[in-house]
Amino acid sequence: LTYDSIVEPLAIELVQTNPSGAWMVIKGHFERAMPNWRLDIVDWLKGGIAPFETEEHKAVIAELPLQEILDWIDKDPEARAGLIAHAAPRTLDDVNGGQITRELLRKYGQFVAVRSGISVIFHSGGWTGPRSAYLRGKREDFRRWLAAGFDYEVTRWIESEIESLDRGIEREEIDEERARFD
Repeated sequence: LTYDSIVEPLAIELVQTNPSGAWMVIKGHFERAMPNWRLDIVDWLKGGIAPFETEEHKAVIAELPLQEILDWIDKDPEARAGLIAHAAPRTLDDVNGGQITRELLRKYGQFVAVRSGISVIFHSGGWTGPRSAYLRGKREDFRRWLAAGFDYEVTRWIESEIESLDRGIEREEIDEERARFD
């Protein structure tokens, strides 16, 4: 549960070796800390700091048993769903763990903490060049997911994100145009 370059690979290997056992340990840490959140664990589960540009990687939480996570959330969804949403993979693609992100939106999307937590993850990261181009790239990902035919709750969230990105792109293009004349 650290970003130490020696400890983190071992922790990930332990999760991959025994996902259910690892989840038991992780949820125990969460339960002892509640109502506070163990942000160190949340950050580790989502894969740490957002990758630069559009690098894709699989979040550690995607290695854990999805049904066990959902069963744990169901015991206190209002408190637990938002917590896990902040650890969700920043993708909707199955390859990199997007199933958990979609399930959180589908089952618990009625909670603001879930929708906003997942949005925060998707809007984190770094880029080079014009911000409008970066946002257009993100919007293309969301458009691809919109065409994938996910459940209604997920589709509704995607549409909201596209609208937000459209507004952001417009703002950035205006600012970039103004900056050319400064």
